[in-house]
Formats: sequence, C-alpha cells, structure tokens
Amino acid sequence: MRKPSPLGYTAGTNKFPVVLVYDNSEHRSDLSDFDDMLNEVGYSRNNYLGSIRDYFIDQSVGKFVPEFDVYTAKLDEEFSFYVGFGLDSLVKEVAAKLKENAAFNAAKYDADGDGEVDNLSVVFAGTLGKEDEKRAQSYMSYLGSVDAGNGKKFNTHIIIWGNGAVFSPFVHEFGHALGLYDLYSTNGVDLNWVKTWGVQAPGVHGWGVMTLGVHSGNGYVAPGYNAFEKNFLGWLDFDTLDLKADVITIEPLEISNKAYMIPVPNNPDEWFILENRQKNKWDFVLPSHGLLIWHVDYDEYVWNSSLNDDAFHQYVDLVEAGSKMVPNFNDGGNQEYLVDDPFPGSENVTEFYGFKSWSGLDLGINLYGIMEENKNICFTTKKGVKVTTCDVKKDAFKIYGSLQQTVEEDASIEPITISGVKSYVRNSWMIYFLNIDYNESEETLTITSTVPKYTNPVVYKESFTINGEVYEVSLDVKKSNRVLTRPSIVVDEFSTNEDVTALSAITTFNVELRLQNDNLQVFASGDSRKNVAIFDMQGNKVYGADFNGTSYGVNLASFKNKVLLVRVTENGILLKQNRITVK
Repeated sequence: MRKPSPLGYTAGTNKFPVVLVYDNSEHRSDLSDFDDMLNEVGYSRNNYLGSIRDYFIDQSVGKFVPEFDVYTAKLDEEFSFYVGFGLDSLVKEVAAKLKENAAFNAAKYDADGDGEVDNLSVVFAGTLGKEDEKRAQSYMSYLGSVDAGNGKKFNTHIIIWGNGAVFSPFVHEFGHALGLYDLYSTNGVDLNWVKTWGVQAPGVHGWGVMTLGVHSGNGYVAPGYNAFEKNFLGWLDFDTLDLKADVITIEPLEISNKAYMIPVPNNPDEWFILENRQKNKWDFVLPSHGLLIWHVDYDEYVWNSSLNDDAFHQYVDLVEAGSKMVPNFNDGGNQEYLVDDPFPGSENVTEFYGFKSWSGLDLGINLYGIMEENKNICFTTKKGVKVTTCDVKKDAFKIYGSLQQTVEEDASIEPITISGVKSYVRNSWMIYFLNIDYNESEETLTITSTVPKYTNPVVYKESFTINGEVYEVSLDVKKSNRVLTRPSIVVDEFSTNEDVTALSAITTFNVELRLQNDNLQVFASGDSRKNVAIFDMQGNKVYGADFNGTSYGVNLASFKNKVLLVRVTENGILLKQNRITVK
C-alpha cells in the first residue's frame, strides 16, 4: 500500500503559534475567547462540541495533542490593502511582528526538528467590508524562508479570514498543514455535469472536513476525518476483511477508530476502504449515516495537482449506494443529493458488486445482506448466508465515550473491575486515552493509552482470563486539565458476568482568582508547583512567577485601568484563565 507520508509533527504533544490580527475595524473576537476555542477542555460556549484541541485529540485517539499559543498583532494597514496586493505581504508582516514579540520563541514550535516553525496560523479578527467578504478565502501556503529567530524559519502557514465562524475553516486549513489534501473539485463549477455528461459533479462533496463538509456546521462544527485521512496521519491502522467469517460487523468510526481496507491485487497504489459513519459527536453534521465505501487510487503527480478534478476517474472516490447524482459544485453540500450515498441508506441498498479496479479487474468480493442496527453495520461476503443482527463479538470490549469526573488531589478512586482483576489509581488530574485492540485471528485483547512526551507515565499492567484466554491490560496515566476522564468500558455477556464498577467519592477541585482593588490573589488546592502568568491584550507577557502551596498574591498597581489576561498552569497544563480589569 503506497500513500503519502505524514509530516513529522502529527504525533505527540506539539505546540503551534497562532496570531490573532486586527486592523481598525470592529473586533469580532478577543484573545481570551479565541484561546478558549482553541485550547479549553470541553469548550461548550455557543453550543460548541469542544475546542479545536479536543477535536484533534478525538480524531487521533490521543496520539496527537496540539497546544496553540495565541499572540496578537495590529496590522500597519487596513485589511483591504493586503487583499488588493496579496495576503503573502500580510503574513510576512505578521511574521516579522511575531519574531520581535518578547514572549515568542520559535524554538518551541519545531517538533520535527527541520529548522522551520511547523505551522504559523494567522486569523483575522476584524470585520470585513462587503467587497472583501466576497473575496474571503482561507488557505494554506508557504512563505519560502522567513527568519523566525533562534535559528528557525517561518514557511508553512495558514490564514483564516471571513466574517463567519472560525472553527471549521481552521480545522480544514490546519489539516493541510498536517499534510492532508482537498477532496473537492473546482473543475467546471457552474457546469451541470448530470445534464452535460451524464455523471455527477466531481468531488466528495459534503462527506468530510477536507471537502465541502467544512461548511456543514456553519463553521461551528467540523465533521471528523475519514478512515483514510486518519490512516495517512498515523492515527488508525486498517483491519483486514475476514472473508471466512459468516457475518462481519463494523462499529462506528468515531467510537471504534476501526475501518477495513481491501487491496487491489498486484497494485500497491489502489485499494478500497470500508467505514461506518454515524451521527456521533463531530459527525452529527454529516449528510447521512451508514456504510461508506471509498475507492482510493494513489498517483503522486495527480495528488499533488488536483486529485478529484476528473469526473470519470476520481482518485479518492466515494462509491455511492443510491441513484441520486450531484449536478454541480454548489449542490455538493445539499443533503438532498447525498442522503442515499451510504449503504443501506435511504434507498435500502443491501448488496454491493462493485469491487473492481480502475483497470477493470474484478476482485471477486461482493457484499450481501448489508444492514444497520444500533449504529453498527454488518454484512456477509458469502452468498446465501442470512444476516439477522449486527451484534459485535462476545469477547470484545467496546468504548462508549468517556465519563468525566473531578476529584481532589490524592483522593482515592474506586477500582475498575474486569473479570475479577482490579487496577487502582490515585491522585487527581489524570486522563486516560485508551486504545482497544482486539486481534481476532490471535484472540488477543490489548488495552493501551497514549502518554504525551512531557509527562512521567505511571504504568499499570494486569492480566485476566476470558473464556480460557489470558489478556493483558496496560494502562498509562498522564496529568491533564482539571478533570479525571475514565473511559466507560462495557464488557459483553461473558460467563464470568463481571461488570465495571462506577466512580465514587467525587469532590470538586477549584482554582479561584480574586481581585481586590489592585491586589490579585490566586487560590489553588494542592501543594504542587504552579505558575501564574499575566498578559496584556496585545499578547505580551507582563508578569510571571512560580509558587508552591495553595495561594499566591501579586500587586498590580502599575497596571491601573488596564485589562489583563491571567493564566494559572501546572506543568504547562492550563488550570484557570480569566480576564481582569485593574481599577
């Protein structure tokens, strides 16, 4: 299987600079709100489903944890000036201002060690005039080589501009910075392809954030990445379709992070992908739900130009189940034309005979009895076998989201019980990113978690027996922000009939900021070492100090009548962030 290689910063906990830029127009966003949208755990204001950091943690099952450091910059000219002369000049101006910012250190932003800041994000926070709004188009590009200081260069960058919500456009363009491709096509935008050529308009349309799905949540919600994109980024390994099994069941991609790949014999560049997409969390903005079948053909030259411009040979093709065809580019986000794309879908298509390569080779695999039950998809590859239920295997584990609770420092936590084996964990602020890997052929189950590089992992290992088989649980624990997250692990009906115990003895952990006149008091439980940092509204750090214990005070008399941003952190993890006005 040949495919593009992911960039070197798509795994681990990596920092990225983001610059919020203003001109003299009305500001649509301020530093504190924008920082929260990027970084806050469980960000939910304005009905958001989480922060952009949350989004990438979910998509990568914890393998990639971006941290966005937000700076601000005032443009020398009005935004329309740069639109007229090209936005590269704006980005170069912002890059120069950022380099001179005393709080900026380019060395923090080169995770892959290639001498370049991994990505610079520039977001216009002012208000566009009508003419500029018509031309607004966010994009990813390259500066070439612009000095960033500390021996580093600026090159890869994204720019987000427009009067709408920022979330989805940021995810889309940042996806390009990670190495992903556009799956839409701008070939013949105004052409009615159905009437002219008898085929639907090229592109994947509303089926992903790297295509027109970027608009499906009005900019506030981005649908998840498809299985190929996750695999390309190193966040998912494909399973092999077991043609000997009577019935094959696929759980939702958003929950299981599982998908199947069917290779074309003797051609490492071409394959099919089977994934189950349901309207869970980020994917609730997808056009429909069910089994999606993708036909991928990797050609380096075509992929680096425009991979889906040819309506008669799509290089990342969604194989539609139904008969409706998208007539033109502008209808690519219209649910009317997309609702029948999955199997069985709105047209109840329960069989598929289309596993044929672009050269005409029939792979000899067909799907029968395709059904959808309890958000699972099941089918058989054996003609004559009846599919009656989409039950998952009895000796597999399932994860249904996460149970979040907050506990005091050093509070005792009730154990997880799996078939009589107990794993105990103490201390608060620990988050578990669990990957469940069930190897069907070897009948082995491995439970592991991802631990970012800056933490000191605590590892627990246990073994247990199910139906005569011995399994090992490896549990890595890391510190995180404010909540203790324990995945809810559900054990199917084993003969042991064991279940999972619940969390108990839950109490609340608090960080409180109190401003009396010009004296700021920070209260935080626990004796661990913490840091308080204060910034002005231009993003400049004006004060910083470490402290131990439960309280700390600082006099802000020199900042009278100023608005400041206060951050309290522990080991780089944000505990509290508030804006204050010094009277």
